[in-house]
Amino acid sequence: MTHKQAIQRNFARRGATYDSHARIQQWMAAELLRGCKEAVLQARTILEVGCGIGTMLERLLDRGLLTRSAYTGIDVEAECIRAAAQRLQGYAARRQSSLTIDSDGTMLFATQTQDVRITFEAADLFVFLEHAPGKSAWDLLVAHAVLDLVDLDTALIDQALGLRAAFHQSGSLE
Repeated sequence: MTHKQAIQRNFARRGATYDSHARIQQWMAAELLRGCKEAVLQARTILEVGCGIGTMLERLLDRGLLTRSAYTGIDVEAECIRAAAQRLQGYAARRQSSLTIDSDGTMLFATQTQDVRITFEAADLFVFLEHAPGKSAWDLLVAHAVLDLVDLDTALIDQALGLRAAFHQSGSLE
């Protein structure tokens, strides 16, 4: 078993309770949102890599940073994706917000000030990007706690062009 597989296995076992113990990640997310508020507000299409159980999405919605947006969250663990979808349903219910689910699994979260189309997908980033060109483009990439899961030597060289191509010409990678 590789180091990456061991991390994935351990996270999959603890994914449902991860956020209650993730103090450093919560602090990182708050700092990220504080520093990137304008970029998030301007983005209409967001890709979150390593979305886990959906806590960053909740933070973005709580702070009103997603208004008229399309959010795509990917995670290599299918169990985390299922937990994120269930968690979003609970989140919407607690806030008495509308959440509809299309036949393809796409969710529409709506309040008086928010209209957010949400898609979750269980996928490895690099496999996802191979299938994504021409299908989607994103204004903003969120990946605040995934670098420990990526072989950077390979990823940075082999995938930089793929990431760049996946974003609009006017996106934040310019």
